[in-house]
Amino acid sequence: MTVPTKQFNGNTYKVKTGASVALPTFGADLSTYSDWNGTDSIAATNGHEVVVVELSAGGAILKAGKTTAVVA
Repeated sequence: MTVPTKQFNGNTYKVKTGASVALPTFGADLSTYSDWNGTDSIAATNGHEVVVVELSAGGAILKAGKTTAVVA
């Protein structure tokens, strides 16, 4: 998954991993997601899903993406 390394206008990222993680919808509760700075490695189990969400400075979901972790 490629994520821009520069955050714009106070936007932030959240991340969640698990055996099955749904992409969030507008207004979703992201309290079970972790803050992520956009550059640190994300700890995940091989074969588990990883969801990254970009939030506006006001907390609205702007973008989200999902991939499957491949751990060597």
